Amino acid sequence: PLRSNQRDIGRSISHKALIVRLWLKGMEYSAIERRSKHSVEAIRRYIDLFKRVMALTDRSFDEASIAFLTKTSPQLVREYQKVYARYQGEAFFGRLLELKQYLKKTARIKTEEVVKQWL
Repeated sequence: PLRSNQRDIGRSISHKALIVRLWLKGMEYSAIERRSKHSVEAIRRYIDLFKRVMALTDRSFDEASIAFLTKTSPQLVREYQKVYARYQGEAFFGRLLELKQYLKKTARIKTEEVVKQWL
């Protein structure tokens, strides 16, 4: 049983979303690695997934489609979207710029190419 079930506190935020928050606040991969006890490779995967979820969200894909295309759960898609919405105004400027450049780059790709890319 999960701690959240035992304590009747509901679902908690995933470790992936917590790591994305640290990255958005400007923390470097090595610092996140030390703090979270996750490998740099895993952290890169979480950030890459976050970027893909935001790119598809920006292209107006629905939650179920994003979950299918990124091969992740709808719950994690919602968490990532909430993190993005919350930290959009507060995120470390460099991270926000990096994310915006990624979103611009993907916006130029036709919808069919996005679907093929993530399948």
